Amino acid sequence: MAKNVLSRLALLFFANVLAGNLLFAENNQLTLNLDQGSGSVEFHATGHPSAIKIVGKGEKPHGNFIVAGHQVTGEAHFELATLNTGIDMRDRHMKEKYLEVQKYPEARLTITKMELPKDLSEGASISPAQFTGSLALHGLEKSIVGTANIKREGNQVSLEAQFSLKIADYGITLPSFAGITMADEVQISVLDTVPVTDK
Repeated sequence: MAKNVLSRLALLFFANVLAGNLLFAENNQLTLNLDQGSGSVEFHATGHPSAIKIVGKGEKPHGNFIVAGHQVTGEAHFELATLNTGIDMRDRHMKEKYLEVQKYPEARLTITKMELPKDLSEGASISPAQFTGSLALHGLEKSIVGTANIKREGNQVSLEAQFSLKIADYGITLPSFAGITMADEVQISVLDTVPVTDK
């Protein structure tokens, strides 16, 4: 009889400990506030027929990513009007004729699933982590798959996410300038260094 009572008490004790750990895990969240970061968004494309490399760079994204345990979700918004390729006329054509930034001023990257192989604790370096999500651009939203490199130093986290897209999937005519036509596939990089907020 006493043995059964002790067994029940032990089970109850471990159940309470487990419940406490699960509650801690659920509440142990980190918020990565892109609004407070210092980063940029870049695209890399190839022009035909001369295989010229076209690089565009814009201002930092805005939004938040939430790290809950090993799971990352969140959104990043980017103002398309800030893109710059280094040639004024090409930039005007890109924004006015192709991206139509007056009508569609921003792109939105949503990460619905990213599983980190370990905790994002002090000194953690994760490379790469695959993510799935969607990109809203030019009035359309499409699924994407990409990778991210993440590094934490103190209360700062460095992010570098990469994914590719096909321009035609978003109803955008392939841009052409000075006899050079951009290839359909474009590589996108989102870079940012942001403060960490424990939640």
